[in-house]
Amino acid sequence: MSYATLAALLERYDESEILVIADRDQDGEIDEAVVQDALDDATAEIDTWVQARYTLPLPRTPEILIRVCADIAVYRLAVHASFATEERRQRYEDAVKLLRAIGNGSASLGMPDPPKTTSNRARLVNPNARRFSRRSMRRLT
Repeated sequence: MSYATLAALLERYDESEILVIADRDQDGEIDEAVVQDALDDATAEIDTWVQARYTLPLPRTPEILIRVCADIAVYRLAVHASFATEERRQRYEDAVKLLRAIGNGSASLGMPDPPKTTSNRARLVNPNARRFSRRSMRRLT
């Protein structure tokens, strides 16, 4: 499920702006499947950053992820439709910057911190520590 919907997109952007970038068959209507694909792609991009810090799926969708999802989706739709603008590119870059901060823990989603996980690292072994040597074997005989 995407973090944002077409309705959320239309709350943040003018319908005529979305129509220009999401009317692929030129029938004068927003192609909802095209928008949904862009929202799904944006959600997947968001998840790659968020899962570094939080367990997915999130219990609720923070408002900031709805905005970020919308900005990423609009940017991707605009690039595909050759309507990329400096403002759209900047919004996308700002969204990625925020996602990086969320992923590395310098920004928060306003949710409780995820539980601390135990390390799955292998224990380091000293390869030079010998259990059996000529000296220790002589003591046994």
